[in-house]
Amino acid sequence: MKYLISLMIIACATAAFAGQIVSPDVDKPQFSSVVLWAVGFKPAAREEIERDTIRSFEKHGIRAIAMVDFMPGSDNSDLDAVKERAHAGGIETILQIHSSNINKSASLDPDAVRDQGLPPEAVFGKRNANQRYLPSSTHRIWLLATDDRGLIWIDEVTATGHEHSKIAYLAEKAFRLAARRALGAGLYQTSNMQNPDN
Repeated sequence: MKYLISLMIIACATAAFAGQIVSPDVDKPQFSSVVLWAVGFKPAAREEIERDTIRSFEKHGIRAIAMVDFMPGSDNSDLDAVKERAHAGGIETILQIHSSNINKSASLDPDAVRDQGLPPEAVFGKRNANQRYLPSSTHRIWLLATDDRGLIWIDEVTATGHEHSKIAYLAEKAFRLAARRALGAGLYQTSNMQNPDN
């Protein structure tokens, strides 16, 4: 129940403050450790999404651990319990990505335009064979401190894939982008001079 209430509070904050630091008690840069938590995904997808994002932090000297390794075998549904355990283990933050549906948008197939020698507007109106569908997904990202400050930063990240991309691929791409944004926002103490966008 406490987890649901936390989600409702964060959801309201997300609508108002997407892409912003929401805690007034953050002196940047501050954090040096993070648990990566993919919420609402199937186990195999969670494992891939979380573990493949670790490198985005480690290359900047940030201690990062996937939730599937931090609390293996648990359903990870109790946010307070996760925060308490992370705090006790010296981990300062939790970065969450939340599951989303795949959206598909139609775009012109450039081969059809070239092969038929027609203007784009003529090709687009003909048949689905002339269109390519590119999947994308938009994910909510929440950064929470494991101490009493709670929610620190929120954002929405959209990732676009290839024609047959699955949700795990899109979420993994979005989570890596979220990691770069969190680093770029100056929320973490980096131990080197690498550009967070690398």
